Formats: sequence, C-alpha cells, structure tokens
Amino acid sequence: MRLANIDSFKLRLITRKDIKFLRKLRNENREFFLESNYISVKGQEEWFERYKNKSDDYMFILQRGNLKIGVGAIYNIDRQKKRAELGRFIIAKSLQNHGYGKILIKKMEELCFKQFGVKIFYLTVLANNAKAINLYKNAGFREQKKIIVGQKAVMCLIKRKL
Repeated sequence: MRLANIDSFKLRLITRKDIKFLRKLRNENREFFLESNYISVKGQEEWFERYKNKSDDYMFILQRGNLKIGVGAIYNIDRQKKRAELGRFIIAKSLQNHGYGKILIKKMEELCFKQFGVKIFYLTVLANNAKAINLYKNAGFREQKKIIVGQKAVMCLIKRKL
C-alpha cells in the first residue's frame, strides 16, 4: 500500500473541544490499554483538567484537513537524556488499516526530535496486541523486555534515532 503524502497530515495539540472525540476513541479501543474501564463524560473532563496542568505530557490529534484520524502522546520527556515515551496511540476504527498509524508515529518522532532533541523513544504495549506490536516493529522499535503490570503482560520497546 502506498501512503499518502505525509506533509498533507498535521499534528495539533488536543483542546477541550476534542474531549468527545478522545472519549469515543478510548472507549472503542479500551481493551488495548492497561486501564480498560469505560470512561464517562465526567471522567474524561476530569482527565482533561489534570492533563492540561502537566508540563511533560503532550497529546496530539492527527488530522488531514478537517478529518480527525487519531491521537497519540509524548510524555515522560527527559531533555537531558534526550528520551521520551510515546503512547496512547489510537486510530479511529473506521480509518484503521490504511497506514495512518505509521504516519502518526513518524510525525510524532519528527516533532519530538525537532522540539525536544529526543533521540531515544520508548513505549509499552500489551503483549497480546499483535497488530500494534507489528506496527511498532515496522517503525523501527525493538523489543527490550516483557513485564507484568497488574495482571497484564506488557512488552517494552525502544528506538534510537541515529
């Protein structure tokens, strides 16, 4: 499959107007997260209030024109060690399997490198999420270790930018 021109996509920080979209994505894909409880309207609003006060956690919407495609986040940014965690990736169900996850990761890596000088990216994924693991490995991430968090097996992956 040929990907669309990556320059036609943009990342933008989430705003309060995105809460409904975020909640829909998260609830539709909650089985792929450590915290898999259903998120209520009030719960999402409370999360957003906490999120907007953080100084090292940035959540983005991937868009093409007015179409919201998905979300992802950069957090636990360590400028001294030039590393950051990527995660909370979700592509809208109706838009999955079209290469948008690959575009989202690439755009977020570029932004991380340009804005924060990050050269080491790491992420965690549920070990049974084969689709996401395949995406990350195809994007250059390598398995570092497997751990148990609560009752769930988690894979830790890392990527170093040359």
